[in-house]
Amino acid sequence: MRSEKLAIEVEVGPRFEIFYALHKLFAPATAFSDRWRKSARARLGARIVSDADEVAPHPLMWAVLADSTLHAKRIATVDDIVSAIENQNANLFRETVLAGVPDVPGADLPGTFSKLLRDPDEYRSKVAAVLRAFWSRVFADDFAAVEPELNRMARQLRATSASATTANAGSRLGLPIRVDEEARTLAAGRGGYAVDLSHVGRVVVLPSAFNLNRWWTKRDVERVDLFFPVSDGTITPNDAIAANKVGNRGAAASLDVQPEVVFRALGDTTRYAIATILARSPATPTELSRQLKVSKPTITHHVHSLRDAGLILEGAGGGRLSLDRSKLEKLSEAAVAALFSTEGKLKLSKTRKKSR
Repeated sequence: MRSEKLAIEVEVGPRFEIFYALHKLFAPATAFSDRWRKSARARLGARIVSDADEVAPHPLMWAVLADSTLHAKRIATVDDIVSAIENQNANLFRETVLAGVPDVPGADLPGTFSKLLRDPDEYRSKVAAVLRAFWSRVFADDFAAVEPELNRMARQLRATSASATTANAGSRLGLPIRVDEEARTLAAGRGGYAVDLSHVGRVVVLPSAFNLNRWWTKRDVERVDLFFPVSDGTITPNDAIAANKVGNRGAAASLDVQPEVVFRALGDTTRYAIATILARSPATPTELSRQLKVSKPTITHHVHSLRDAGLILEGAGGGRLSLDRSKLEKLSEAAVAALFSTEGKLKLSKTRKKSR
């Protein structure tokens, strides 16, 4: 008797990829990830690297933390990931994480996680903070760089799944699953996990550049949803460097920093004073006018110049403005990359001098 066809869905997104990328960031370098790893650590910065080490003292912990969003049915963006972590019940967060801890010889992952999860609210806040920083400083650009190839792979997987049968879906799609139609069971991975076919909900396949370890996971509620981030070996972490040319253009590309525009904006003493105030504490234009003893229109003019340079963050509360620290942290690297670049046509401009 032929069983019903598996409900296979193919998705492209950062849901698991961001966690597997963090694992690769802290795991020993390999030929598939060494160039990306060096670039990513440099862009992330020493302070955030230290925070990430505190969150996950062992690299495998990032792979485990990928399960922390399993209770959420649909996740499309990193904001969705962070919200799913921050808004779930603290006990559910603890139980979900601990349930996915593997037995690794020489690494007491259960003990480490148990220690960190004594205060799950504080711990998940730290996880969320690292995810936000990693995304904004590194992974937003790197994921965007490989996304076209992930979409290409997704199209191929959808075409293959359309013609695959329940019995051969695993081999056709490169998934670690085996279906016994006579026993009506689906087995996944190498750990002996099996489930009755009637209890299988969705089989979600996610093209991946970072899941070189072939990890998979499941959500078991009313029915079992299986998630398989798959890598076919054609897309690797190093491809993110090649695609967005971070190695050649540095942060000028990854954060859209234009050094000449930023230097011009900060070259004015009043604008530099405004930047100094906003770096220490958010302020409204009225408060800036009062502190610097200059007119409101003048403040508006200078803030506009700083905003055009990408240095202003809006919405700090009550119409307050703040300074985008990440842009300034990357400014030196971006300036060096731009000045010493050997790519593209050389464009030079100079300040016009007034004739006497």
